[in-house]
Amino acid sequence: MDEHKVPEEAVLEGGAAADCGCGPRGCGQRPLARRDFIKIAGLGMLATSAGRPLTAMAGPFAAPDTPRHPVPGDKKLSPEWLRSLYERGTKEVFRGEALPAIGMPCGGIGSGQMYLCGDGTLGCWQIFNNAESLWVENTNATYLKREPAKPVFQRFAAAVRKPDGAWDARPLDSDAFPKTSFKGEYPVATVQYEGADLPVRVTLEAFSPFIPLNAPDSALPATLFRFTAGNPAAALAPIEVSLLGLLENPVALQSAPSFVATRRTRTLRESGLTLLVHSAEESPAFVERVEKGEKRAPVVFADFEGPDYGAWTVEGEAFGAGPVREALPGQHPVEGFQGDGLVNSFVGGDDPKGRLTSPDFVIERRFINFLIGGGNQEGKTCVNLLVDGETVRTARGAGTER
Repeated sequence: MDEHKVPEEAVLEGGAAADCGCGPRGCGQRPLARRDFIKIAGLGMLATSAGRPLTAMAGPFAAPDTPRHPVPGDKKLSPEWLRSLYERGTKEVFRGEALPAIGMPCGGIGSGQMYLCGDGTLGCWQIFNNAESLWVENTNATYLKREPAKPVFQRFAAAVRKPDGAWDARPLDSDAFPKTSFKGEYPVATVQYEGADLPVRVTLEAFSPFIPLNAPDSALPATLFRFTAGNPAAALAPIEVSLLGLLENPVALQSAPSFVATRRTRTLRESGLTLLVHSAEESPAFVERVEKGEKRAPVVFADFEGPDYGAWTVEGEAFGAGPVREALPGQHPVEGFQGDGLVNSFVGGDDPKGRLTSPDFVIERRFINFLIGGGNQEGKTCVNLLVDGETVRTARGAGTER
């Protein structure tokens, strides 16, 4: 984070909406009772049968059909069902409003999680030891319909040379090509880019090296992109097309605040290959200061050592009247905080809700530090950094009281 000279404030949120399950056994999902599980499973079967007609593919059977074994030799398979197995199906193609929620896993097995999004861009980017559960709280479901996160800027672009010799470049995404379509047949996806006033047709075939019975190659941390550019029938003459790749340097994407370094990007060309090599190198001036033992005194603009929250604005009941000195009744032991006081939103348990907002402050250095523990619910138990009223950074606990 670069130095800012604008007023900012921090916001802490917590309470009932989070329902993080903090208690004597720590934070986490609440247990699912056996009766609830059976109820949910039954509803799931009903939903399946209601959404798609059930077709009898075998039987009916009577007692004489199974005299010595519960599985009959003659399954009495339906001829109609057998014929349906050989019918050519219709490939499902997604367009328009369906594209933002698409995230097809790509990349090698065990090498992190990357998504190929509906418009052919990359999302998720959980390849930096930053794995995060996508469990949807209180729904017993793993996925929520939402656009995959894109913390790293990445795009391909197509450029066409105009008659005057200049290049007309467009990013290959659904914004520039509004009729983009996605066809997923894991591990291969096909993205067709259409709808732009550009005299070229571009098709992307993207896949990860998923090879049955070949674990080493299937575990390669790679996603392969194969582009095909075509000349539309309406074009009157040959066209010259160039493809461009754009990738932000993602090295130290999450750990950058812990050290001072300079990101560096190099281009290497070898025997028909062009490589983009990203790295991060420590600043020589910073290394020199460390070697000399020089340390700048920290700038403390907020703590919780007083009897109340001072100039902070308190809303709701979750945070009580002021900082506490230890874990609250019924709470797992709280560890790792500095000083004598801490903000604790377990006042009265998990049910109360509230918000604690700091007065404006100025960030005078490249980053700010704070400690946070407890619930890991996005937008519910978190610390938000606001600039001009907009959230620009957010942080959550790791699901423990430390």
